Amino acid sequence: MPGYMQDYRIIAVLGFFRTFSGAIIGTGMAIFILNYWSSYFWSGVSSAAIALPYIVATIICGRISDKIGRRASLIISTVANFCISLGYMVIVIRSSA
Repeated sequence: MPGYMQDYRIIAVLGFFRTFSGAIIGTGMAIFILNYWSSYFWSGVSSAAIALPYIVATIICGRISDKIGRRASLIISTVANFCISLGYMVIVIRSSA
């Protein structure tokens, strides 16, 4: 298999996991707020606030990508996103217990 095809597969898999974890966080936060605060307003605000870090991270990760390369920056951002998702999961589990 040519090297460039392997790079595209890695990028596709990392992009999928990043999008999937973002969807879990976005959905989970809205449901969490709706269950505990019973407010559609704050549930909507939390869902909208999820987009703000993605906008800021795009700018930061773009500059990092220019300096260290696309593949390394995707791996770093995916690992960081996984750690953040894991942190959210721990917070939700601890607060529901």
